Amino acid sequence: DHDYIGGHIIDSVNIQQINIEKYWVDIINKYNNIPLVIFHCQYSEIRAPATFQRYKFLRKSLIDLFEKKQNEKQDEQKNDEQDDDNMITIKFQTMYFDLNKSIMNNLKKQKFVVLEGGFYGWVSFCIKNEE
Repeated sequence: DHDYIGGHIIDSVNIQQINIEKYWVDIINKYNNIPLVIFHCQYSEIRAPATFQRYKFLRKSLIDLFEKKQNEKQDEQKNDEQDDDNMITIKFQTMYFDLNKSIMNNLKKQKFVVLEGGFYGWVSFCIKNEE
């Protein structure tokens, strides 16, 4: 988690894996519109794949919970007009997410991967291709 200081990919964001649960709400709010999220660490062998799996689970859970809550809300308001900007609060574990259709559509379209070889592999690739 402290390897970011030794060098990093331009425009990358460093969020320490050990406390990432504290930041999930902010991550979803801030980065839901990013079409491709790349998880990496020094070698992408432990931290990045673990965080990737946790993000994958969180994203799927939020989508499912939002759709369930939205369906319940629609049943209550059958004759009322639905507004895509209406926020719905979703409780997931100990966190509360304020989500709307726009955010959820972004999350559904979002791709996310683990950088093979991690930062080390990326640097090696760049050096080889620079020659």
